[in-house]
Amino acid sequence: MQLSGLQFDHVPALNVPFRFFFTAIFFAICSGGLLIFYGEKIWLGRWLPINLALTHSLGLGVMALIMFGSMFQILPVLCGAAIALTGKRLWLFHLLISLGIGLLVVSFLGVNAFLGAALCLLFAFLLFLLSVFPALIFFASGKSTRLPMLLALICLLTTVMLGLVMVLHYFPMNWQIPLPDALSNAYFAKNLTNAHASFALFGWVVLLVMAVGFQVIPMFHVCETLPLKWQTFLPVALFSSLVTLALFINTNNAAAVSLNVLLSCSIIITFAVSTLFQLAKRKRKLPDTTVYFWQLGFTCLIVSLLLLLSRNAVADIWTHKLDVLLAGLFAIGFVLSIMQGMLLKIVPFLITLHLQRHVMNYPMNMGLLPDFYSLISRKQGRILFYLQLACLLSFTLSAFIPQLTRVCGLFFIIQWTLLGFAIGKAAHKYKTIYHQMML
Repeated sequence: MQLSGLQFDHVPALNVPFRFFFTAIFFAICSGGLLIFYGEKIWLGRWLPINLALTHSLGLGVMALIMFGSMFQILPVLCGAAIALTGKRLWLFHLLISLGIGLLVVSFLGVNAFLGAALCLLFAFLLFLLSVFPALIFFASGKSTRLPMLLALICLLTTVMLGLVMVLHYFPMNWQIPLPDALSNAYFAKNLTNAHASFALFGWVVLLVMAVGFQVIPMFHVCETLPLKWQTFLPVALFSSLVTLALFINTNNAAAVSLNVLLSCSIIITFAVSTLFQLAKRKRKLPDTTVYFWQLGFTCLIVSLLLLLSRNAVADIWTHKLDVLLAGLFAIGFVLSIMQGMLLKIVPFLITLHLQRHVMNYPMNMGLLPDFYSLISRKQGRILFYLQLACLLSFTLSAFIPQLTRVCGLFFIIQWTLLGFAIGKAAHKYKTIYHQMML
């Protein structure tokens, strides 16, 4: 089955992506709980254990899990290639990645389970990457999606390798592997952390957003696609700048590092601005909450990158707060806005797609197919968007009034709980309609 360049022959069962979505919502609620419990302490510096715990709870527990779940659907639909991770291997991957993330988060909070976390995450990522790389290299089509996704996965592999090197320091003494003196150097360790964050956020996250956005935005919002040359140039240029940055990051050549940071930020800002113009010129001008999420997300992305570029001009007393603020704007404002907007579209789309495939065998039940907005309503979308605005506003203000951090955490929990209920209700409606079709 193929329609408008989309391919539906290898689409996995609906429970494949949904298990990752619901697990991500669990970690999002836990992240909100950490914001409430630790409150204003997060503004004391990016290197605090609570901030490392929050970073990995959001980065792995929420963002990565949603991206993994989405990729199981994106690859078959946009590239015609299925990820060969099914049955018991899929259950094992989901168990290992979830357990590894949980152990890593609690380890940063004082429970020394780094060894267990490292082993779980290592095997989980090996399972995933060894399944997805062959699918992309040998079977995938659609260059505008395939190329940035392949580069994103290379960045993910690099991120994992750098993370494992750093976590070696936390192993119990009798398990520690002898490391070169360079790895114990504080200056090198800091640069390694920056490289780890750069490949994770600028590489894995932004490149995957590019891969999805190039196709999904024109499809869902009826707007012109970016020129094919731009769809090739932007991901290649960003990947190249990250590799160059990694080569210079542990040298004393500060000018080369600054230049590559500027180049990476400029490429991403170009992508963000071009996408905002693309959405502004969409043919379907009806109010759409998903569009608002995209616009909010890319606006926060631009602001966070401009703050990053101006970091050296800020007084030292504000630097630690600025680091936390720009990280929050990137993670909560950009990535989680995009992901929530995508889930509002992807969940109804997947449910409708699976029911349409099923109704082909029972054409007399065509009338049972649900309306797109009966699965997740416009009202639910608007409430989630207002909560996202409230969460983002309270987080930004808490940089100046730290006590508001707990308010942000409360909004965060409410928002993701409601999103979980919305997806759960849509999944329940799918099961109900599916069983009615079988009668």
